[in-house]
Amino acid sequence: MNQCLLALAAISTLGLALSVSAHILSWAGVEMPTVVMGLHVAAMVCALPAILAGYRLTRDYPQKDYWKAALRGCPPWMRRATYGFFGYAIVNFILFIGSGPHETAPRGGVPPEVVR
Repeated sequence: MNQCLLALAAISTLGLALSVSAHILSWAGVEMPTVVMGLHVAAMVCALPAILAGYRLTRDYPQKDYWKAALRGCPPWMRRATYGFFGYAIVNFILFIGSGPHETAPRGGVPPEVVR
């Protein structure tokens, strides 16, 4: 079981690094190939075990303390990063809805706005 969790943590770390790289490149206006959208599939592979672990970690806690219970045992920087990523996702989604892609990307690439 621990080896499975370690493998999932490694895959999640790699996915996070690739995702952060894709977001940085998209803010720089770099058009990326459509394969970058595969990060969504990779996120779903890691999401199911994370959800199951979250249920197990929080089953004895009230719903209002879900994140406190789910992140207990994590170092403070990891908690701050989690909240920061959630905040970034919300702001980024609002920006995307407000602007959206202005034109389709040539040569089958993905517009930076869509990658973000």
